[in-house]
Amino acid sequence: MSSGTDIPNRDVAALRALAHPTRLAILDLLRTCDNLTATRCGELLGLSAKTCSYHLHVLARHGLIEVASEAGANQREHPWRRAYDELQVPLTEPGTAGNQQWHDAADGLLEAGLQHNYGLLLHAIGERRSWSQQWQSAVTVHTRTAAMTAEQLRAWGLAVERVTREHLDSAAAHPSAEQRPVRLVVYGLPHPAPPTQA
Repeated sequence: MSSGTDIPNRDVAALRALAHPTRLAILDLLRTCDNLTATRCGELLGLSAKTCSYHLHVLARHGLIEVASEAGANQREHPWRRAYDELQVPLTEPGTAGNQQWHDAADGLLEAGLQHNYGLLLHAIGERRSWSQQWQSAVTVHTRTAAMTAEQLRAWGLAVERVTREHLDSAAAHPSAEQRPVRLVVYGLPHPAPPTQA
């Protein structure tokens, strides 16, 4: 597995392949499981092994996942794993300024990712009362509106990523039976300007 975050950003087909709810869900599972077969993937997602096998092969075709081993009597029993520790798709990419297909695919992936995260948030809201008080108090939601330049917004995002990486590295270095998968989501984007008074 590569430790880098690079994916073929100029590959429109790869961006489109990612912009699918089932494939995003599969990648989520592979972040919390070392590897998964199509059968196990189907059990966890409530889908058929055949459906999961198809989506796993689409992800593999674009280099996003890989076969963990050749074990298994058939392809549906091959365990799969992520090919990358992380995946990042920038909203801008050098050389794509005039590439409408790339921008359409990137927009589609961003929208699919937002919908996926929104679904996870709604699920958490519905489940949170069943959590222990410790986990309920650990949840954090922050919303701020401020005035920034583009460079200041970028600097904020990089600073948040540095702090996040420190905490992720610390958690990985100190595994505990109390750990469970968590979702960390950060957005920083221009806010619509208020209408000017006539």
